[in-house]
Amino acid sequence: DDVYLPDKLAVQVPLLRDAPPEVGVIFGPVELIGPQGEPLPTPKWPAVPEGDIFLPLLHQNFVLAMGTLVRRSCYDKVGLYDENLPFEDWDMWLRLAKEYKFVYSPQVSARYRKHPGSVFDTRKKEMEEGSLLLLNKHRGCSKAADVAIKAQVRTRSELLYQLGGSHAAQWLRLRWQDDHSLQSLGLYLLAKLGISGRRIMQAQALLGRR
Repeated sequence: DDVYLPDKLAVQVPLLRDAPPEVGVIFGPVELIGPQGEPLPTPKWPAVPEGDIFLPLLHQNFVLAMGTLVRRSCYDKVGLYDENLPFEDWDMWLRLAKEYKFVYSPQVSARYRKHPGSVFDTRKKEMEEGSLLLLNKHRGCSKAADVAIKAQVRTRSELLYQLGGSHAAQWLRLRWQDDHSLQSLGLYLLAKLGISGRRIMQAQALLGRR
């Protein structure tokens, strides 16, 4: 139910065709629309990196699938999508970014339809756990990459615990192994004991009011 704009290929194909061989992906902005096609406010990235984007991509996925054009030969090199993940796009961009450069085209090329049944609204636990799974596939690429991945694990494992994710204790244990902090150990033990993350949030909120 997403929409390609009529000139998407007319704009992006020449850019990719004329780019040097180390460029594997053209990507651009996407507008949000509602269930009936009505325009919705679209967040703007303050600055979109291009070229070698592997490290920036570890911090946040700013490449939207419907706004991309990828060389066919790239898939021959990095392989197809990992169907073991709840969602595969971010992992694919990371795999491509290890091998190829990305070029940003500022022209809007597609519209993403947002509605009450959207995955990003209804499957937040699965999305967080999927993000943890795919990010940890890329550990060991470099020291800088591992720093970024550990930062993501720290934030997302706690969020998963707060959301009531069934595997939160596993990820909190990895967080503790990464930083060896008392806070991480405490959260891991609480999750291991089956204490609800929401209860911990409520207790923290009550203490904060005093």
